[in-house]
Amino acid sequence: MTKELGPEDALTRLTSQPKSHRIVVYDLESKDGPSQRPGFTRVFLGGVFDGTKFTSFRNRNGGAEMHWAERATADEGALDLMMRELLSRKYRGCSIYAHNGGSFDHLHILPWLTRNLTTYRYQIIPVGSSIQVLKVTHRKSLHSWTFLDSLRLLPMSLDQAAKTFGFEGKMSHSLAKHEDHPDWETYLERDCRALFEAVTQFQHLIEQKLRGELGVTAPSSAMKLFRRNYMGRGVSPAIVPKYEHFTGCATPGCLGCLHAWIRRGYCGGRVEVFRKKGKGLSYYDINSSYPRAMQEDMPAGEKLELGPCSLRFLERMHKKHIGFVECEVEIPETCEVPPLPYPDPKSGKLLFPAGRFHSVWSYDELKLLEEKSVQGSITRVIRSVWFERKAMFIDFVKELYAFRDKRNAEYEPGLALVSKLMMNSLYGKFGMNEERETIEVLGPGEELPEGAKLPAFEDGEEDALVRVYYIEKRVTAPYIIPQISAQITTLARIRLWRFLDQARALGGKLYYCDTDSLITDLDSLPTSSDLGELKNEYPGEKLSVELIGPKMYILSKRKPFEKEHKPTCRSVKNGKCKGCLNTKLAMKGFPKNLRTKETLKALQKGKEVKFKRLEKLGGMADLGFRSTPKMVRVSKRLLGGTTKRRELPDGSTLPRVIYDPYEKESSHDGE
Repeated sequence: MTKELGPEDALTRLTSQPKSHRIVVYDLESKDGPSQRPGFTRVFLGGVFDGTKFTSFRNRNGGAEMHWAERATADEGALDLMMRELLSRKYRGCSIYAHNGGSFDHLHILPWLTRNLTTYRYQIIPVGSSIQVLKVTHRKSLHSWTFLDSLRLLPMSLDQAAKTFGFEGKMSHSLAKHEDHPDWETYLERDCRALFEAVTQFQHLIEQKLRGELGVTAPSSAMKLFRRNYMGRGVSPAIVPKYEHFTGCATPGCLGCLHAWIRRGYCGGRVEVFRKKGKGLSYYDINSSYPRAMQEDMPAGEKLELGPCSLRFLERMHKKHIGFVECEVEIPETCEVPPLPYPDPKSGKLLFPAGRFHSVWSYDELKLLEEKSVQGSITRVIRSVWFERKAMFIDFVKELYAFRDKRNAEYEPGLALVSKLMMNSLYGKFGMNEERETIEVLGPGEELPEGAKLPAFEDGEEDALVRVYYIEKRVTAPYIIPQISAQITTLARIRLWRFLDQARALGGKLYYCDTDSLITDLDSLPTSSDLGELKNEYPGEKLSVELIGPKMYILSKRKPFEKEHKPTCRSVKNGKCKGCLNTKLAMKGFPKNLRTKETLKALQKGKEVKFKRLEKLGGMADLGFRSTPKMVRVSKRLLGGTTKRRELPDGSTLPRVIYDPYEKESSHDGE
């Protein structure tokens, strides 16, 4: 039995009537445990806004005799009252949003749902360590309500989102005020109205201006927009085959052998430190790097598979096809900026090494081996798969990018924002993982479904007392075509490498790069506002940089950075100060209060930095969602021996050297 998939297993245009969602929003206010300090563990106030009416909810139950962590979810508590309002008949079928709800608000309502399992069942669709979708269903009436995270639609602060769409932002308000202060209701209502207006306007622009449809997230909205308004229009094909399997695959239960092979060549952006410190530098961004890549041909047509073949034959195939090649390559150690990504099996990091190694790459990226500054070679071809070239996204990018042009008399900031999100979000949907997991809780008298897994102790033994269980599912959506995502990220990496190579060819030194940006000592690189060209982020300024690691550095310049403020700044809240701090810190994964020079210095010295954060979804699941999230202590440090490049005593770096022949796996660092 063959597993070969033809055009019937393909991505096609959506022709059904778009579904418009009725939007309701809610928000929670909280304190730090039983105190009046700002914090995240004790909810004392909830608010709901449906576009017409705002309602707030406070605790009406007992005081001192009830534990502070239980009061809001107990009968007549703030969460109890709010949930009974939200789960009423008038809001059934609604999309109920909270901003950052997946990592905060939704977590707080899980204990209430667990207390009411006789009436409701609920299902969680997680993404990472947060909630993407929380679906609640009444056991008798089967009415359902869907809780969503608006941060997945609008990945920015609520204040920024509201103001971009032309609405009032957040109200100036001290979070240290006593919970009984009447200003809390006013503050909460402003937030709820701001969120409702932002999500409603997002839906309006998607449907009315762009002729698409609102999805659960920005990527799903982008996919619906592409399939409704662009597939089969202009040069975009009306059908794109998926091709999940190699030709002739007859393996029972095969879950997509070709897709799994393609994913070996699906890598992210390049993030590297080339030198640790520097002065008199310039910071360049690439204008819409991924949308620019989407303007090129995509692997979206018929496929052809080849075994071992000559390099000349690969070159012939490349003229009319886009190919992915499994091969062994060799890059000399003298190459300072090797072009090919290599997922390190030891550290899990994405390296760009020299040496001899093998993987799967797009042939477009393999072509960089021929560059003068590389002088590498393909030493062995194992197999390749080729797809006919198709121009898929020309009109999609062209029309959406035009909405971002401020010179246009009809320019709208809100429409420009939505267009940017749609362009930057679409490519990842093609590479979505087919494996999905849902989290559910056994109701009274229910037995564990077949295939379900329970949370486990540290020794791997399942915890049979916790009634939470996990169900693994496989999604076979028609838009999962990883060769398209892989080609887009490939083209973006190629563009960045060419700019890095250009800077070196002009005599410049490289200091840092991150996906679509680079820092160099050259201030004369050509710039343009055109799609895919460089933009000097701080023209006329000379920067100093201290690089601790990828996405962890200090930038300094003479003039203050926009939106960077001193701790003592009093004008930031009223919007009068646009920026008063001439240093900017990048510290991914750290809370705002720890994003300081002192923290960076401590990490540089190898010290462990400890802090508290709100408990995540997995930790609550391990305890059966019976209690509200608590603060947990975590620690971070820079791990030695896992840097992406080799550091030299003068602060410069060289690429790592990998020795990983196809027949034998071993490695060294060339030191």
